[in-house]
Amino acid sequence: MRRRFGWLLGAALLAAAVGACADEAPSPSPRPSPSLTCQGPPTVTLTDAAGRESIVPITLTCDAAIAALGPALASAPAPVLSLEFGYGRYCPPGRRCGPFAMDALNTGYVVVTFEGAPTQVATVGTDASGQTILLNIELAPPEPSFVR
Repeated sequence: MRRRFGWLLGAALLAAAVGACADEAPSPSPRPSPSLTCQGPPTVTLTDAAGRESIVPITLTCDAAIAALGPALASAPAPVLSLEFGYGRYCPPGRRCGPFAMDALNTGYVVVTFEGAPTQVATVGTDASGQTILLNIELAPPEPSFVR
């Protein structure tokens, strides 16, 4: 009887240990940081009536643009693979867009590429106080397809 009890106790302990291990959820592996590409600011000069040139200050920065996206990225539909910042308005690859406008100097865009979700384009800008803010976020337009 004693031997049988020891065997049952051993089997019960083994089953409990296996069950406890099976209940543990595997810890998720940390996701790599998204790649970041930052376009440098354009250099824009104005010439006055006397012929003197002055550089137009550009206050928008890549870091500030990415920071302005913080809340939107926190509720992203999927993990972010890459962020690409540029100045002016977004012009999709393969499309012809108008010239860089003076009123867009402190406006930019961030192309956000997700894992398994559609790419989005965020428009950022600086408000009257110089604070960088998120103006809009929408799905990226499809790239044009050329039919031969």
